[in-house]
Amino acid sequence: MSALYPFFTLGGVKLYAYGLMISLGLACAAGLACLRVHRRGGDLVRLAVLIAAVNAAGVVGAKLGYLVTTYPGGFPALGRDIRSIGFLRVIVERSGLVFYGGLILGLVTGALALRLMRLDFRLYSEAVVPVIPLGHAIGRIGCLLAGCCHGIPWDGPLAVHYRVIPGWEGNPPAGSYFPVQPLESLLNLFLFLALTLYTKRERPKYAVVAAYLLGYAAIRFGVEFLRGDPERGIHGPLSSSQWISLLAALAGAGLMLIIRRRQRREG
Repeated sequence: MSALYPFFTLGGVKLYAYGLMISLGLACAAGLACLRVHRRGGDLVRLAVLIAAVNAAGVVGAKLGYLVTTYPGGFPALGRDIRSIGFLRVIVERSGLVFYGGLILGLVTGALALRLMRLDFRLYSEAVVPVIPLGHAIGRIGCLLAGCCHGIPWDGPLAVHYRVIPGWEGNPPAGSYFPVQPLESLLNLFLFLALTLYTKRERPKYAVVAAYLLGYAAIRFGVEFLRGDPERGIHGPLSSSQWISLLAALAGAGLMLIIRRRQRREG
């Protein structure tokens, strides 16, 4: 499978595949969230405000996550460059996003927005959380086309073949790699379907959030062993995302434990 198509030209305008697929993923997830909330009798106007706030926070969090986990020289260099050239310039010059950073800030912002707008947490979380992996699955195709987050060297079935594009900074070394981006997209689609089925009937408060955290943490922890991009950061035996996955799994398990205890008290 030949890959690396970092940009397209449409009507003389250059469109970058990475940003295009992320935008498409966000749009698809938002559209489906609106449909799910409408079917449950929710307020679409307030949902639009919620989605805008979560998406904005998600982009900021993903950018901050990228800076924190991949900046050359670590925190000392990041702080030094922010002081010398400014935060905005650092953001512009270091293009890229880290999903976990966006997820964490997006979830926190969503929970605060629901509380401030006095919306039913169960209704909106059951409508919105299952579509997150759908948007993520689409966005990961942007990684495949741009050449980032690539897999380990691999000459086996379904290998991704990258070629060198002069002037493209995200260009991995030419060669064959494991198709880790399509694999993660496929696993996210399965998670989307599983959560959709899970929310066919009403669940306890926070249950769908816990289920998502557990499901995605398992996916991400596993696929990280198949990634070969040097920027992802390795700390001891695990990558940055694997350590975060362990924390996400603990958070999901903790929520499930709280739910079970509450059910026992109420039952």
